[in-house]
Amino acid sequence: MNRIERIFAILIHLQTKKIVRASELAERFNISLRTVYRDMNALEEAGVPIGSEAGKGYYIVEGYHLPPVMFSSKEAIAMLIGEKLVNNIADEETKRNYAEAMFKIRSVLPGSEKRFLETLSPNIEILHFKTQQDNTDIQYQLSTIQTAIVEERMIKIDYYSHYKSEIVEGRFVEPIGLCFYSFTWHLIGFCKLRKDYRDFRLDRIKKISLTDRMYEPLKRKSIKEYLLTLTNNRNLIQIIIYCKDEFLKEISGVMQYYGYVGREKVSETETALFFMNDSIEYVARWLLTCGKNISIKEPVELKNKITELVEELNKHYN
Repeated sequence: MNRIERIFAILIHLQTKKIVRASELAERFNISLRTVYRDMNALEEAGVPIGSEAGKGYYIVEGYHLPPVMFSSKEAIAMLIGEKLVNNIADEETKRNYAEAMFKIRSVLPGSEKRFLETLSPNIEILHFKTQQDNTDIQYQLSTIQTAIVEERMIKIDYYSHYKSEIVEGRFVEPIGLCFYSFTWHLIGFCKLRKDYRDFRLDRIKKISLTDRMYEPLKRKSIKEYLLTLTNNRNLIQIIIYCKDEFLKEISGVMQYYGYVGREKVSETETALFFMNDSIEYVARWLLTCGKNISIKEPVELKNKITELVEELNKHYN
């Protein structure tokens, strides 16, 4: 990227946020802070009304607008894939808003690029396997949690505890973020009842309400810090098992508790299940209850642990 391209890209970047730090621009474009300052001066000399706040960053004075932005074919393809993903994992309101945004993007594409996307679109599919716990309240829950995060307000939830097989009512939570994994949405927040951070599956939230109680997000971890802590504290092991298809529904409701990350059909009667977990024994004790309905493909340590547990049971009962 030459300097003219970079300066124009910086101008677009400035329009994406209320205020942009110089360090953010330096990191994105892999340039020094001194170069950032020179580029900002160049924009001002070109007549772009740039404002700045000491210790905060730069902003474009309100009222200034760029001419319509043109997208490259690669950028348009990335947006197309994003649209496919959104249509599979987002709530209805987000889907509608994203579709409207894509209409606007397509409207500024050259004719050849429009035809390119029209041809490519029906040939890309994203599969999302819904679980039995999926419900119709996710849209409302997402909207409520998003509002709570932006307005820094606590939420009150009634949550189904899988381990206790009961609903715990009236839990006050300070939401720090939303995360999508294992084919469902999760609320990450600080639980006032447990006085610690907790991961709540949205499809297990039976009731949710926005409260007037405020909280200070700066006193809590960000969702990135929370997830990074989990990653740093766990030495995850990949586990692959083959499961008989007729047995899948028996374990589908609990797989997420053992680090389930995906599946793949391997034969007419079996499906490969993939897990990431840091405790071989924890997974082994669960798989022992599955009997002949599953077979372990890797790791060898898991097979050995199952054998060890079976031998312990044999000695206990003989």
